[in-house]
Parts: sequence; C-alpha cells; structure tokens
Amino acid sequence: MIHPDDALRLIENIPLAPLPEEAAPVPIDDALGRVLARDLPALVDQPPFDKATMDGFAWTGEPSDSFAITETIAAGGLPGRPLAGGECARIMTGA
Repeated sequence: MIHPDDALRLIENIPLAPLPEEAAPVPIDDALGRVLARDLPALVDQPPFDKATMDGFAWTGEPSDSFAITETIAAGGLPGRPLAGGECARIMTGA
C-alpha cells in the first residue's frame, strides 16, 4: 500500500495523448462530476496475472447433476433471497 498523496503524484504524471479541442484540463480536485473526454485504457493488467471472474456456485441441499441458477451475485453484492433445494447462485469474484 502506498500513501494517497504518493498515488496522486503517480497519476498526475501519466503522459496522455493530446485532448480534443472541446475538452479542458481541470485539476483533479475539481474533477468530481465530470467525465473523461476520451477513453483511458489501462496499459497493464491489474492484477498482473491470470484471474477468475467467477469464484463458483453456492447451493443448498444434496449434490445433483443439475441446479436451477436463480441469481448472479456480483462483486459487493448480497444474495436476494435464500436458496431452495435444487437451486444455485452464481458467485462472482468479490461477492
């Protein structure tokens, strides 16, 4: 972990392509509520290794050859309701 001031210095010094004419640079402290004038793609993967987008499935009851997928629980999300027998939920990474 680095200090927030150090992180700010790092992002303020990223070299970018020229802005479109209708765009105006603003200090980061004034950027709340504004949108980028163009895409800003990542130059490296983060984290820098192969990773899963889904952790797996949750189910209740006995193991079975088939389950009804009742919901997908996204990162930061919570299940919408308890699972019944024969049902499962897709658990995305971070959920």
